[in-house]
Amino acid sequence: ERHRPLPESQREVAQVRALWPAARVLDGPQATLDALRELHRGGELAAFDVILFATHATFFDEQPRLSALALADGEMSVHEISAWRLNASLVCVSACDGGRAVAYGGEERLGIEHALLRCGARNVVSPIWQVDDSAARHVATAVLTEYHSGCGVERAVQRALSAARDHMNGADWAAWRHSSL
Repeated sequence: ERHRPLPESQREVAQVRALWPAARVLDGPQATLDALRELHRGGELAAFDVILFATHATFFDEQPRLSALALADGEMSVHEISAWRLNASLVCVSACDGGRAVAYGGEERLGIEHALLRCGARNVVSPIWQVDDSAARHVATAVLTEYHSGCGVERAVQRALSAARDHMNGADWAAWRHSSL
């Protein structure tokens, strides 16, 4: 209720589902806090090689540990994400501010992207500011399609962003970054 609808996220999920038809998908009302918590508790999150979050993100400059990913029934905070165990080669956060972070306590950076890296994701692709829903779908699906075709993550991101450059405004294109450990 807090967030506006993301009609392009449904298309995004469908496009990614076509790449990995046997993938586990939490979509719409199934994308709940309890469902993600159960995947974490059961160790299934650590078995995924690719994870896509096509949703909203909320970022709080003053309290970055409260920054969160929106789910059907609430928000998964950076604090809770930090407790996950991941072994994913690639996590794509197709959510405004998904890559935004602030310095906290010296050199530590806090935000969704950094929480995912700290808990085991090897690469995270996300926008660092607000992006158009359609631009988010375009970039995320292009990155995942390139990765699925056998490119390494870095090359997949380069190819996707290069192809997207002429099809979206500069701010939507420039928002995306790839971070890795």
